[in-house]
Amino acid sequence: EVIESNNTQAVSSSCAAGGALQDVVICLDNSGSVSSFVSIEIEGAIKAIENPNIIPQDGSVRLTVTTSGRAYYYIGNGSLPEFPARVLTPESTMDLVTSMKKWKDYGGIDYLATGARNMSLYLKTLSPASSSKTVILVGDGYWEGGGTATLSRVAETVANGVNRIDLIGVGNYTMPQLLDNAWPKPANTPGGGNVSVARSSGEIAGAMAQSLGNAVRLTDLSVGGLRIEDAGQGRPVSLLARVGNGGRMSLASTLRFY
Repeated sequence: EVIESNNTQAVSSSCAAGGALQDVVICLDNSGSVSSFVSIEIEGAIKAIENPNIIPQDGSVRLTVTTSGRAYYYIGNGSLPEFPARVLTPESTMDLVTSMKKWKDYGGIDYLATGARNMSLYLKTLSPASSSKTVILVGDGYWEGGGTATLSRVAETVANGVNRIDLIGVGNYTMPQLLDNAWPKPANTPGGGNVSVARSSGEIAGAMAQSLGNAVRLTDLSVGGLRIEDAGQGRPVSLLARVGNGGRMSLASTLRFY
């Protein structure tokens, strides 16, 4: 399209591609061993969620927030997450953050590995299906005895379609078990699940920002290779450029030259 106004030409081109929905579950340990840290877990999660530079609010992310207690009882009594899955927009994010700031459900159970498995089953009930599924676990890692029990739950979670499990250790955490719960393995390697530790809401927000950055594949458009072709007096100038994307599939985008 060539638009001429006051001897200035603007040439624009549109290119559209289908955007892919991504599921993220944040599961907070609210068992007795981390009771003094539950409030900063919630505060850290709020700080990360409300920042659009950390997790986009453009409809590309569907977020679920739950405690270990609700996640564990999801199968047994049909208990839904405290904050069931919602597609993040500026309006839905504001509603979620407002509700989380009033949230004070601190009594739970430490079976977070089973909770992660149960949330993977929950994600399978959602429509439409997402292109990627990530679970972020926050807690001390003293879950279900560790070892074989933990590893079997991780295997079940992955078999249900979860692509990534990241962990943020708080309190008197046990690093070996945090590492056992991560996926893909080995943890803390390129492409592996991320395990970090935190002791304040700010540190939790920072660690969650890193995990969310790994989970949410952001659009990363770049423009280069500008070429100008002069077709002669009285004819429009042709402007060409190459658009690249180092991130996730882009929604509709428009390129304009001025």
